Amino acid sequence: MKQGNLIAVSAVVIFVVAILVFINLSPRQKFDWSESYKHDNNQPYGTEILYNLLDKYLPESPVKLQNEILTKQALYTASFEHKTYFFIGKNQYINPTEANYLLDFVRRGNTAMIISPNPNFNLLESLVDTSMAKMPKELLGSFASKVVKAQFTDSSALKSNQFSFHYQNIDKKETFNYAYFQPQYVAHNSAVVPLGTLQNTQVNFITAQLGRGRIYCHTNPLFFSNYHLIQKQGAQYASRVLSYLKPGEIIWDVYSQTWAPDADNNQQSASQPESPLSFILGNEALKWALMVLLVAGILYMLFALKRIQRVVPIIEPKRNSSLAFIRTIGRLYFLEREHATMVRHQMRYFLSWMREKYRIQASELDEATIEKLHVRSGVPKEMIEDIRDQYKKLSVYAILDDSVAIKFHQAITRFYKHCK
Repeated sequence: MKQGNLIAVSAVVIFVVAILVFINLSPRQKFDWSESYKHDNNQPYGTEILYNLLDKYLPESPVKLQNEILTKQALYTASFEHKTYFFIGKNQYINPTEANYLLDFVRRGNTAMIISPNPNFNLLESLVDTSMAKMPKELLGSFASKVVKAQFTDSSALKSNQFSFHYQNIDKKETFNYAYFQPQYVAHNSAVVPLGTLQNTQVNFITAQLGRGRIYCHTNPLFFSNYHLIQKQGAQYASRVLSYLKPGEIIWDVYSQTWAPDADNNQQSASQPESPLSFILGNEALKWALMVLLVAGILYMLFALKRIQRVVPIIEPKRNSSLAFIRTIGRLYFLEREHATMVRHQMRYFLSWMREKYRIQASELDEATIEKLHVRSGVPKEMIEDIRDQYKKLSVYAILDDSVAIKFHQAITRFYKHCK
């Protein structure tokens, strides 16, 4: 690639990267408004406050992060102490084997709390009792609204039993899809007990006895995000939900928030991944590395714009070696006495020169070719016919005298002198 093109391409790349960095660092992008529900995320829709709240709400219940796939060993309790499995996220990515481990964990007397609009289907199916004739195809539904009211079915513990939530995006409220359990799943299933509703009608918080343990399912992780927990009513709502948990170690499942190739989750949608540039700018070391790269690119452009004089090569004067070549060839033919071969070469060169100069395609000088050559070159026909006649006589001999070869050479040279 030429130096000028390299500088142009570098300038375009640096300009685009600088614009993207400016957009990501602009005041309007001070916060990341995507739904992550990560325990270590302090952005509006992370759950760092909830993580700290769980850790402080039950001091005797340490929080353990589950960063690997669920196994029997991860959920097994050797001392039979009570444990709580806790999950929050947009989708619960666990496969059927993991779901069975979790159900067995609850049946042994432990608790599971799942806060997700897309919990694992096998878990919800396990809560269906024998009195339910047919399992509904859709277990959850959703409705769109800018503001939603949440209530608890048991309001004895609180003076106010109505909590208002909304989805905030930068500086305005936006319409959001709020998930709930289908009425037929709750109403015709005696094993499921509703604990909370949306808009007084749609059940969004349920519980069910499973063996010696209990499982809780909540469909709105948005209510437990940092954005709502910094508000008084959001903290009260989360505190009320967490009050159902028993003392004991809490296993916070962070591994199942992300889709894995071996997960068979029956989910309808996946979380939007974090953009590469947002990830880089969120990491202090990577951000500084990007800045250094941009500065280095700009400095390279500034120095490269300066004109660089190339080394001027020494060009030796051309030597006219045509005469020496002719003398060498002449001596060769004279010493070898190959006059017949030289005559054939002369005729072949004459026909090639005729094709190149006058665009006459011919392999011999017939009458039509002679007529065309006469018209285009301006040479008399007799002179061209003389070349043809001499060549016909000489071409049949393998050995020629000096005189006849010289005569043929003079005929062709005469043509070259008179042609136009």
